[in-house]
Amino acid sequence: MTAQEMFEELGFKQIICINMNSKKHRRIVYENIIEDYIKITINFFDDSFYAQLYYKEDDVVFKNVGGCAIYKELLDAINKQCQELGWIE
Repeated sequence: MTAQEMFEELGFKQIICINMNSKKHRRIVYENIIEDYIKITINFFDDSFYAQLYYKEDDVVFKNVGGCAIYKELLDAINKQCQELGWIE
């Protein structure tokens, strides 16, 4: 199973995938919107990744509120993506 399939099983959608044939400026972003007011993004950029948590504010815009918890299945998908990017064996 690919990382993208693992993320999709967890409710995430790949929203950005650019420069995959390059070692620089590669970017992959997965997004999961939960009950229309919570958004989690997992961002892979060059040789790092980070997760962000957003809450919908005034039913219009998502406001970044910081990091988010990484549960086991999500960590498995992150690790798989890191393997596919060649960051870990």
